[in-house]
This record gives sequence, structure tokens and C-alpha cells, in this order.
Amino acid sequence: MSTNGPQARSNAEIAQRLREIRALMEFAGEDYFRFMAYERAADAVHNAPPLADLIASGELTSLPGVGKSIAEKIAAIVASGTCDYLDELRGRYPPGLMEVLTVPGIGIKTARMLYEQFEIGSLDDLERALESARSPARRGLERNRWRTCGAESWRRRAASAAGRSAWRARWLTS
Repeated sequence: MSTNGPQARSNAEIAQRLREIRALMEFAGEDYFRFMAYERAADAVHNAPPLADLIASGELTSLPGVGKSIAEKIAAIVASGTCDYLDELRGRYPPGLMEVLTVPGIGIKTARMLYEQFEIGSLDDLERALESARSPARRGLERNRWRTCGAESWRRRAASAAGRSAWRARWLTS
């Protein structure tokens, strides 16, 4: 991501950060209505005029789903590429955790189970668990998604999914 100033950040980049906040809030078990507010705001931001212009004119809160609190976070993200709340959420979990969500068949609930019960916080952790036939994580996945993310093809499919999902792919490089 560029750090050349507010003009260098596209609405799509800002929306991606809001969706990351949303995913981390859901992962943390936050209230559904709170994290979905970020999803709605991300959709509005993605389709809005340039955010720097809205901030300069004081019209950011005129976007659907953008109240004072989310507007403050958007302004910080426009200015610096992140905000304190996103940094706080990122700090709670291993940096590779969002990569686990790129594996087809693993959503927030399964990723949370893998992290909480088996301390799987990255693709490497997941790979080690899937390769070990005696791994309790593998047994946990057998109940949930083992067939979907089988050991021999999960990394290939994760890379493919990352290619199809631009906002998830950016987590791998940020």
C-alpha cells in the first residue's frame, strides 16, 4: 500500500480496511450489528466519490452507514493507511490469521475454532496440523471441513482463492 498521502489511497483500499475491521470484530465475537455496520460502511465507501473530498467538505457522514465513529476511523485510514482500532484488533491475533480465511471452506467460525482450540494462527500452522494424522486439529476439521480443505490441495486452493478475492489477497502483503 502506498503511503504518499490521502490522495494515494483509493476508496477500494479504504473499503478493504473497513472489511478487515469487520472480519476481526466478528472473529473476536463482537455484536453482529456492530461488525455489520462496518460492512455497510465499506460498501458505501467503495461506491462513493473520493473520500478525501468528502472529508474536506465535512460530508463523510452523509454516506449511508457512516456515522461519527466510523467516519473518524475512515479519516484516520485515509490519512495513514490504518487506524488505532484496526491496529488494536490486529494486535489481538497472529498476523497470519487472516490468511487462514483464504482457504476455501474455512470461514470465521471454523477459523475461530482452529485458533481457540488448536492455536492455528497461520497457513503454516494449518499445514502442519493437516499433515499430522494424529493432530487434534485434523480431527476437529474432520467434524467440520476436512473434505473441503484436504491436506493435499488446500494450499493450492487458498492461493487460487486469494487470487479471486483481491481484498483478502492484500492482507497477505500488508
